[in-house]
Amino acid sequence: MSNENPKDWHTVKLEDLCERITVGHVGPMADKYVEAGIPFLRSQNIQPFRLNMTDVKYIDDDFHRQLKKSAIEPGDVVVVRTGYPGTACVVPFKLSVANCADLVIIKPSKDLNGWFLATIFNSSWGRGTVAGKLVGVAQQHFNIGAARQMKIHLPPLATQQKIAGVLGAYDELIENNRRRIEILEEMARRLYREWFVQFRFPGHAHVPLTDSPLGKIPKGWERKPLREIADLRLGKMLDAKKNKGDLMPYLANVNVRWGAFDLQNLREMRFEADERETCGLRYGDIVMCEGGEPGRCAIWTEQVPNMMIQKAIHRIRSRQEVGFRYLYYNLRHKGQTGHLASLFTGATIKHLPREKLDIVMVEVPTKSLTDLFSKIVEPMALQVEVLTKRNAILRKTRDLLLPRLISGELDVSELPIEVEEAARDGE
Repeated sequence: MSNENPKDWHTVKLEDLCERITVGHVGPMADKYVEAGIPFLRSQNIQPFRLNMTDVKYIDDDFHRQLKKSAIEPGDVVVVRTGYPGTACVVPFKLSVANCADLVIIKPSKDLNGWFLATIFNSSWGRGTVAGKLVGVAQQHFNIGAARQMKIHLPPLATQQKIAGVLGAYDELIENNRRRIEILEEMARRLYREWFVQFRFPGHAHVPLTDSPLGKIPKGWERKPLREIADLRLGKMLDAKKNKGDLMPYLANVNVRWGAFDLQNLREMRFEADERETCGLRYGDIVMCEGGEPGRCAIWTEQVPNMMIQKAIHRIRSRQEVGFRYLYYNLRHKGQTGHLASLFTGATIKHLPREKLDIVMVEVPTKSLTDLFSKIVEPMALQVEVLTKRNAILRKTRDLLLPRLISGELDVSELPIEVEEAARDGE
């Protein structure tokens, strides 16, 4: 239990601790984006404790000045309103100027540490509190009125800073590992583009290009429909009322990122024995979203046992002719270059149906070349797996500490040792 005097902690409304609580721009934006300019953050850019600048949008200076109310500054806490309401992070100092849409913007006063506030929002208590205050019929959201009236258990500023520092140490380790993962993945993607897009593979000078139905390819290569080199399955339609089978975790669209999985909000449903083969994942399976960003996919590496997939997920299981490493980078490249987007169908909700994915043409180089590619990228991929598992341990440790810290149950002075142990475990 905490050694602090309970009188040092008090309950207070958030509006009494902040200089400003407002909301980001709400309205159509499609015609306002520019190639470069002022970063414009949206819900998908906000993750627990950190900004994700992947696919960040930009607006010009004039529009930024028009949206003074939604401008954000370093040190502000930004909170997601819809989608994953309550997810929060602090705007870093490297982002000197920015704007945003549909986020709650909180500027803490001198009595409130922004990192401590983000910790409260990202805790199970914070998520539960926000969930209980959502409004709206068609799409529920967390509004600024609820944010202003939200009551938090507040320790002295010095304790807030200690708690923020301890949890920040975990986040720094996680972020360092994430950057290393990005570098390793980019190295593998560059190698793929060099060998299989630009045709500058080992010995390419002695291999002439020949015509194919889809353009020139090196002699000895083929192009085959995906169904000939991989087994494809779609997951199971969700049925919350089903009472047969075992409860098992499953992946949904929201759990799949480009090259990674978000396993922090997994759900479970019942799967019977025969469904485990058709919907289950094993090491090396390529998981691709049926909807959302065209071609968004990742390789499953057994981070969670007995993982299933729901209906909006394609499972692509490579046959031996083409290794799963090569096939993954081939499909990812097709997704990121827009090839798969042209196959999407649907009037209101765009998606990539199984029959379209079946006939996607895949370049099939010589087996010796794909084997060599796999041999080179395998150590990079294994290091990514190690770092990913390391981050999962760090997140779990942090999330176990978090509720005890913000309640005052755990003495913050004990925690630096635990952080050092967590760091050693991560090495």
